[in-house]
Amino acid sequence: MKRVLGEINKELIFKISLFGEPNVGKKSMVRQYLKKRFSLDEPTPVSLDIGVKKLHVKKTVILLQIWILTGKPQFKPLTPIYTRGSFVGIFMFDLTRETTLEIVKEWLNLFEEGQIDHERKNLLIMVGGKADLTEKREVSWGKALWYAKRYHFKRYFECSAKKDINIEEIFEYIMNCLLRKDQRIIH
Repeated sequence: MKRVLGEINKELIFKISLFGEPNVGKKSMVRQYLKKRFSLDEPTPVSLDIGVKKLHVKKTVILLQIWILTGKPQFKPLTPIYTRGSFVGIFMFDLTRETTLEIVKEWLNLFEEGQIDHERKNLLIMVGGKADLTEKREVSWGKALWYAKRYHFKRYFECSAKKDINIEEIFEYIMNCLLRKDQRIIH
């Protein structure tokens, strides 16, 4: 894409799919990243919600499309369709509910099922949400890290959307990985 004044040479779109069981904090994490806001009052998406962040890097406009999958059981069969074309998979669980960690592998399988280009190595990260609720924590750092390594996640983060802990760092990490991978941005 060329603009008249020549300030923007390209526009790139990167799709990010965000997975996890209901109420692990997916929508809150994205809202905190996009709007710097936390609210318990916003409704859970029916099946899918999409957030977009526009960034400028050198002479390139980068659009991050963040697809938040609801996690409701009746919509899980649609997951492979929704995730097609994703560059990044974020797999989120609730640090206060160990059962949500155990289901991450199921989400990973659904994500991989939806990928058409199996040659492309997607960036996979795992995120433990609600890190501010230390007194209710059921999953230790060590157990989560072991799980992340076992299933070949590139990185593990813990975050709190409520306290804005590590939200920006998660997406900075993703952007840095995408920038290193996609040489079109650098040139």
